[in-house]
Amino acid sequence: MSAVIKRAKQDYLKLLKIELALLVITSLILALVKGWVAISFVLGCLAGFVPYCVFVYWIFFRQKSAKNRSPMTAFYQGEGIKWVLTILLIIVVLKGYPQRDLGLFFSGYFLMLFTTSFLPLVAKLKA
Repeated sequence: MSAVIKRAKQDYLKLLKIELALLVITSLILALVKGWVAISFVLGCLAGFVPYCVFVYWIFFRQKSAKNRSPMTAFYQGEGIKWVLTILLIIVVLKGYPQRDLGLFFSGYFLMLFTTSFLPLVAKLKA
């Protein structure tokens, strides 16, 4: 395994830990302020965070078969899986959790989209 990929794996693991900490901290603060309505925020965060974790796993940590060694193939497969999982999670929350607050749900979702998009860029600028 190349040193670049090994370093990218370490960086993404660190970023996932930072994003998880951000999710927990913001959820706890919101729970103290808003009460049980904060569950909608947590569900929104998870709808954005879980597919991203699956994507990172798909790209960096799964065992690739001998015929599928192209990094671009893995990337596009991971993106497809991420989109399908995101759509499924949003549908499950919207259908299965009737006491939701849509504003908080989508605030959490967009917070995770923002952090998964821009935190790697900020980390590269610091390095």
